[in-house]
Amino acid sequence: MLQAITNISNPNDYVEFLYQDLVVHLKLKKKTKKQVQPGLKLANLQKAIDHIAHPGLLKEKSSGAAKAGSKTGFHGKWQFQTEISPSADFIKARVEHSPVAISFEVDTDFHELKKVSKKKGATCVLRDTTEPLEEGEVEGHAVLIVGYGYTKNRQLFFLVQNSWGDDWGVKGFGRIFIDESSKTTLVYPVVYIRFYHIFRAV
Repeated sequence: MLQAITNISNPNDYVEFLYQDLVVHLKLKKKTKKQVQPGLKLANLQKAIDHIAHPGLLKEKSSGAAKAGSKTGFHGKWQFQTEISPSADFIKARVEHSPVAISFEVDTDFHELKKVSKKKGATCVLRDTTEPLEEGEVEGHAVLIVGYGYTKNRQLFFLVQNSWGDDWGVKGFGRIFIDESSKTTLVYPVVYIRFYHIFRAV
């Protein structure tokens, strides 16, 4: 999300960030037998948000090695905030201003989005199909919400970009529906007054 916001804000100066630079600062809870991935605590997520605000995420070098955790080099900074189990309208209002990130527990429908006809698009509903989370945990997978739209029946959907490659959904993108049963955690930029005008013009 930081990379998307940075590049929309500065379209003539494309940058990529070293994601490992953030990972080295987080300590995930060890995975259990029920978990495919280690549990992500809200404290970890807040730590990531605080790290991006200051000192920022390290830019990936175009040539040579960029060492995660380095204090030297360009660090991209932004302020983010979280919202637990936001409504679809709340998410839509944030997407009006910028891309946002949303985390949730992955189910079969989400995995099999790639099997949906490309004519109809790749679509699924994020439903609460998981066991209750432990205190302070958040859902285990995150995607970038880059837009929204409405079906012919005026049902609100969100266009998401996943990190699983072009084989997922339609070339890495898909549509998700969020209803009252959806258990999600939203991360969105707090400071976007200047960015908003740039985003709307691009």
